[in-house]
Amino acid sequence: MLTDILKEQNITICQEKMDYPQVIQCLIDLVDIDQDQQQQIVNFINSNEKLTSSTLGKGVMLFKAWPVQIQSTHCSLLIFPQGCEIEAFDDQIITICGLIAAPQEKEQQYHQLLISWLRMLNESSLRDDFIECDTPQEVINLIREEEKEIESTS
Repeated sequence: MLTDILKEQNITICQEKMDYPQVIQCLIDLVDIDQDQQQQIVNFINSNEKLTSSTLGKGVMLFKAWPVQIQSTHCSLLIFPQGCEIEAFDDQIITICGLIAAPQEKEQQYHQLLISWLRMLNESSLRDDFIECDTPQEVINLIREEEKEIESTS
């Protein structure tokens, strides 16, 4: 489950706008890893962006870093109620930015988290609910509710 990895300290509600490098740095700063591991994730994201965009459309951007040389799987989330300064391919304002980073040996966990993120962020009402959250705890509660609902229908 996403809430097994994503905790309150990994979430920020951003009132100020950020550009692309600031978003990446903030997402990485929200996870508890050393500077070398942070740099590996930044390098992976930057090289991956040359191949494929992290923007998913509908105001969502998800940075994926797998496989990277880190000890465990990490997630972080930025919510921009007013949007950030990143252009999306569908011209919608980016309001939700996430990060998933995982080592090679955590491939299954990485894919499960990716599926959870994509399932949740695909629903417009849930995206709207994320944007309306005032605190990281509200975001966690919202994700937990969604996880319970998904679990009950599986």
